Amino acid sequence: AVRASAGVTDSSGVTAWADQIGNLLFTASANKPSLTTDANGKAVIRFSAASSQKLVCNSLAIDPTKDFTIFASFSCASVTAERNIIDLANHGKSSRIGMSVTTYGTKRGYAYGDTGAWSINNQNGLGGFTVSNNVRHVAVLMRKSNRLFSQLDGSAWSESDFNAETFTLTGTVSTSIGAMWGPGAGNYVDFFNGDIYEIDWKKSA
Repeated sequence: AVRASAGVTDSSGVTAWADQIGNLLFTASANKPSLTTDANGKAVIRFSAASSQKLVCNSLAIDPTKDFTIFASFSCASVTAERNIIDLANHGKSSRIGMSVTTYGTKRGYAYGDTGAWSINNQNGLGGFTVSNNVRHVAVLMRKSNRLFSQLDGSAWSESDFNAETFTLTGTVSTSIGAMWGPGAGNYVDFFNGDIYEIDWKKSA
């Protein structure tokens, strides 16, 4: 779990964000987001999409092939393109899973397998939940009993079964906050524009 109120190394921008439960470390050497506060004085990590800001850990926060839950508390400054909150990816494949805010101002959960095909039967992604700018939201992505569930602000769940697509866990992998690994581009894309308060993840037992 990462929280803007703890474990942040700030050196003219956030260079490291330390996991408060496990031992993961998210870092940035360039294009660094900033540690600041929102209008209510709450600590946030502020990302600028125009500056391609992100924080990356070179391991997977959870095993995406097993049951897990990811919570994210965030606020969007604006949505003019796909904006990624958290992404888990294999760089040598096309597999990735995570949460983003779409061009249409909606939150979605997504899951792709090694070939780049959807690994859930709903090939539009899970969600369609409306995201208001400059409002704090809580998003959830959960895998349970071979189904993927998505939720925003306590809404009803959007859900879909997984199919036969696989997610390879070996090789170069990452968990990124504020961006998504673009398997076709070979670099990070879909940079977040706004504030992230915290992200929590729970692995399966």
